[in-house]
Amino acid sequence: MAKTGREIIIGVCERYANLKTYQDFGVIRMRDKVGEAGEAARIIRFYTYFEQPNFFRCEWYETASDGNSAGFCDSRLTWLEKLSGIVGGGKKKVEELAEAKFNDAFKIGLSKIGQHGPAAIIKSSIKAPSVAPVLEPFGQARLIGKTIHNKEKCDRLLIEIDESYYGEFLVSQRGSILIRSKEAICAGSKSAASTSYGGVLLNGKIPYERFKSCKLPRVTI
Repeated sequence: MAKTGREIIIGVCERYANLKTYQDFGVIRMRDKVGEAGEAARIIRFYTYFEQPNFFRCEWYETASDGNSAGFCDSRLTWLEKLSGIVGGGKKKVEELAEAKFNDAFKIGLSKIGQHGPAAIIKSSIKAPSVAPVLEPFGQARLIGKTIHNKEKCDRLLIEIDESYYGEFLVSQRGSILIRSKEAICAGSKSAASTSYGGVLLNGKIPYERFKSCKLPRVTI
């Protein structure tokens, strides 16, 4: 029996949740005051890296009407933070500090790459107790056909929500995912956004020590 779009998305989340490592990358383009004299645009290129059980890093490079910026967040404790935890309460305290820093890093990353697209997949995968967080809105995805991308057979999924969000997912049989969304002005506002995103399922092939030195994929929109 053919799988539904919802079942395919659940399978993607479960695949991500069981990986030792994975890497995601993409571009988000946002416009404000669309059609007005003060229209402003921002383009954010981002890379994320996750390593079980609780290491998350997000790098972003932003081009905006008022200039360029770059930044990163990660959840790795510094030696000073580890030392303060040991002095303040031992192993349990260090674990609490690591958990808190992980949550903070993820919140910062989420603020940069947004609530739709990759963020929802990442959020559902990090702790992996369930796939519930991703099912809204992605549980509404419907299968619209199959295609070949990068020599891989892929399912094509479509998501449309109240005319304010549109996305096409390509999900390969290996479980990697590509997201493309057309730019659309959000209902009742003067804002627009589009996303181009891809996931690489590393599963331990590139440890964090090599992540920053490896040649990252070029991301365009």
